Amino acid sequence: MKWLGRSYSRAVFGAVGGFLAWLLVEPFTTDVASFEELFRPVTAEGPAQPLAWIGGGALLGFALFALEDFLWGMTHFGIRKAVIGVFSGALGMSFAFFIGGQVFSALGDLVLAQAGLYRYATLVLVRGATWSLAGVLLGAALGLARGSVRGAAASGLGGLIGGATAGLLFDTLAPTLGVALTMGLTEPGWGSRLIGLVLLGALIGLFSAISETVLATARLKVISSGRLEGREFVADKPIITIGRSELCDIALYYDPTLPDRAARLQWQQGAYWIIPESNVPLTVNNRPVRQQPLRDEDVITVGETKLIYRTRSGPRGRREGATRLCQECGSENRPSAHFCRNCGAPLADDR
Repeated sequence: MKWLGRSYSRAVFGAVGGFLAWLLVEPFTTDVASFEELFRPVTAEGPAQPLAWIGGGALLGFALFALEDFLWGMTHFGIRKAVIGVFSGALGMSFAFFIGGQVFSALGDLVLAQAGLYRYATLVLVRGATWSLAGVLLGAALGLARGSVRGAAASGLGGLIGGATAGLLFDTLAPTLGVALTMGLTEPGWGSRLIGLVLLGALIGLFSAISETVLATARLKVISSGRLEGREFVADKPIITIGRSELCDIALYYDPTLPDRAARLQWQQGAYWIIPESNVPLTVNNRPVRQQPLRDEDVITVGETKLIYRTRSGPRGRREGATRLCQECGSENRPSAHFCRNCGAPLADDR
């Protein structure tokens, strides 16, 4: 369950975003007293409430996308992701709000003609479906912000699951918790909305990160002392850049010994290869390399930073019989080999 680490942190930031969204939305929202008000609104809403919900979505997107980067000190990268997050959150909440309203109105006569249980089930399902729109847009944008189409598909799937789950819980669990939160002293609507929006942010964050991590080919975790120690990065696109610049996929901005771009992970021959840029010194398991395919639990040292590389398949991905690595091209060779099977270079005596 090691992949849960980054999922927990994203869930926390999503919950913070949900709380910020509630602070903005609540002053413009009134409690709904009956099913008739939901499915057959009597009066048209003014622009304030829809705009508040769109703004709430923008705050949710900001927290999910950029808050963690700002806390890590990655200001420039955080600003770029904040712009994407604010736009994606506002767009997702717009879809959820307006499409949800249209669906509720379209089903009004049909739903109100049915018994109470049917009405309630329809409400729960429609809410889950419309909130999933916000989830899938936010989730997909999380992957696109990293420039990864595969990551967008994975986190979009997770966002859809998170948004739908939050929508289902909003009309089932949140009202009960809302009554407990208000202790029966005030109308429970504000408590339900608070819990519902916090759940929306937390579950979109949680499931998008889980899906992104589980479906990624590999991930890297910073294990050396430093400001980013413990932070994980997923590898799910053809080239992953490493360097001091915040424009790198793995931005080790605190390491003064690194150039702006120090190395890259490149997908080739069915594996990620680590390739240093120019004359940047780089070791894998304390052995200098020019380029080398990475295996599960390999430790990469670049500058003063160590990262551990973990694959989705785990240790079973290792080829136990090929224990000699060519220092020229990084290919694996038999223990008894004297020359590299790939490039023909002589193999070093140490193993």
